[in-house]
Amino acid sequence: MLKLNAILTLSFLVLISITNAQWLDKSGNLPTTAGNGWAMDAVDSIYSVVSTNAGLFITTNGGSTWDLSATPGFAVDVSMKSISKIWIGDDAGKIHYTNNRGIDWVIQYDDPTKTNFINYIEMFDADNGIAMGDALNGTGAAVILKTTNGGSTWVSMNDSAFGGYSGDIWRRLDFIDLNTGYFYESGINPQKLFKTNNSCQTWSQQALSGPIGNVKFYSENIGLVVRIAVNPNVYRTLDGGVQWEPLHFSSLVYIQDIEFLPGEPSKVWIADDNKLYFSSDTGRTWGEEIVPNITDLSPRDLVFIDGYCGWLLCDGGKVYRTTNGNSITSIKTPSVLVDDYSLKQNYPNPFNPTTKIQFSLREKQNVTLKIYNILGKEIVTVLNEERNAGEHEINFDGSSLPSGIYFYKIQAGDFVVTKKMTLIK
Repeated sequence: MLKLNAILTLSFLVLISITNAQWLDKSGNLPTTAGNGWAMDAVDSIYSVVSTNAGLFITTNGGSTWDLSATPGFAVDVSMKSISKIWIGDDAGKIHYTNNRGIDWVIQYDDPTKTNFINYIEMFDADNGIAMGDALNGTGAAVILKTTNGGSTWVSMNDSAFGGYSGDIWRRLDFIDLNTGYFYESGINPQKLFKTNNSCQTWSQQALSGPIGNVKFYSENIGLVVRIAVNPNVYRTLDGGVQWEPLHFSSLVYIQDIEFLPGEPSKVWIADDNKLYFSSDTGRTWGEEIVPNITDLSPRDLVFIDGYCGWLLCDGGKVYRTTNGNSITSIKTPSVLVDDYSLKQNYPNPFNPTTKIQFSLREKQNVTLKIYNILGKEIVTVLNEERNAGEHEINFDGSSLPSGIYFYKIQAGDFVVTKKMTLIK
């Protein structure tokens, strides 16, 4: 098979496009002098809370108006679980709670012998949550707290695990639930990414090295992290950190936040220093989101309530909301030319229940992709259509199949290749 040596193989996975998610200005009466946006949360398209340099503001009408809450501390991070229940972690090491939309606040945690700065708080429901505070003076153990009673008590879980601090408030750690979390800690050299699956009692070091600026996980297995000042700069794992796949994202400046859509791990948003990006394939390719009539977006925090409703906090007292954040029209695929045909090993492998199959075509032609069981019986035809020259990716869902060994076979003209994959449930 002849190779076209003059044809370049492009490695960039970033696609520039315009999605049709409509971000509407919901800043209401927020002061334009609010300065930096720090954190936000919401329970639906009506009730939301934001923390800015000008204070903590709550809306009960979808952003038409915002009420300033007389919080006793400056909110570094905030978690909202109902229209009335809100928790904040402040810059003095305290956790505050309100059950009447910010009219009254009580201090749930205050221990100056352990921490004087709360970076992160995440309530998974009205009872269960995790918070993190910097170690005093940046030395000793980073403080990670757990509650199972709505914050009435916060138990320190990480007193002797390892030392450090977050380095960038809430961006460098993420907990999926009370047991499982990832933390890129600062304060030791070299800095490292750690994972716990037993409520911070023990931690395991991850294979990916730093410097890391943002950590976000959809589940224990699926996550994205951003490495600072290196290329490739975005990495994803689909197996809980055992393997990390580099994703070249050449146009990023500094990622402020990453958000997976609830219930849809393939769909994820990135807020960069002045732009938004959307991916429908768990971060492998991206489209740029255009917010009309905005020249200086300066995003800080993204929150998605479900597959459609999302909130975006920006600097300068700006808040935007979308109610169709799951939508994307066309992605303009660049001309990606390859010099030969190929079929890659599916990833992840073993898989449960979905996996990705990638192949390359030297020229436009009809392609069939079929799945066979170990006895050679055809199970399903995944693809049978004409495809353009270039790189392609197919998602295969084996949820209806039993565990076992399967084969996937591609045929494109004279190019025929079969590879083995393993489904484990």
